[in-house]
Amino acid sequence: MNKSTPILLIVLFTLFFYCTDESQEKTEYIFVEKYCTTITVGGVVGIQEKCYEVGDVVLAEFESNTAITVRIAKGPQINDASGPWSFQELLEIPLVYLKKQ
Repeated sequence: MNKSTPILLIVLFTLFFYCTDESQEKTEYIFVEKYCTTITVGGVVGIQEKCYEVGDVVLAEFESNTAITVRIAKGPQINDASGPWSFQELLEIPLVYLKKQ
């Protein structure tokens, strides 16, 4: 065992325990009122209504003083080109429809 091995082990140990999983940081919200909005699921042709009922639970990706943003779809790694295959991944929901769980 050389002199740098204990230092390397300490660094690896520290990194292992201080790395966090993003899903643990998301806050759950529950709908207290019905909420409907228009989303895009395939260009202009794919416009449809997305509704949440009272009691539905969502995870906030981002939070502000007036709204949260939730992920409604998971896109491909390369999602920079728009076309007939493109779709809306995130949805902003006003806080008046929600409460923290």
